[in-house]
Amino acid sequence: MERKELLAIAEQFAAYDVRIDDEKECFEILNPFHKDSILVESEGVFQSGPYIVCYSFFHIHLETVEQVVAYVHDILEGRRVIIEFCKNGNWSMRADLDPQELRELSYTRLAKRLGCDGSPESYRPSRLIDFADSFCVRGWAQDADFDAVLVRDEQGNVTIQINSAS
Repeated sequence: MERKELLAIAEQFAAYDVRIDDEKECFEILNPFHKDSILVESEGVFQSGPYIVCYSFFHIHLETVEQVVAYVHDILEGRRVIIEFCKNGNWSMRADLDPQELRELSYTRLAKRLGCDGSPESYRPSRLIDFADSFCVRGWAQDADFDAVLVRDEQGNVTIQINSAS
């Protein structure tokens, strides 16, 4: 990616505190609430793309400038949040979600969302509890973050217990 292209992308976010790295092909948008920043970079000096957008503990590869701008705006404007699943304190899976999915949060809906589109066998809805016992959600807004655990009762039913909100 040429430097002028990187600068053109960064200009799309002029309303935010944007820091351009003079040594690397990337820029960072600083979160005003002192939370995770958004990093936009190219995969390598010899490639014209794809781009990589990193936020919190998640990253996504995008092909076009338009995709990068739209995706970053979705994070900045609260239309996209990041979720990380852990098992016994170790990372097992990360994804991005539409906040509407959080408003309708249940174990069944979350498992269904993660088991769609030909996901590997271990990610099927009936097996979410097998590879995750907790998760955390991170968003750009000040009050968008929370941590939760998956709790299985004696009958095998699984529910979500939110432990903390920030």
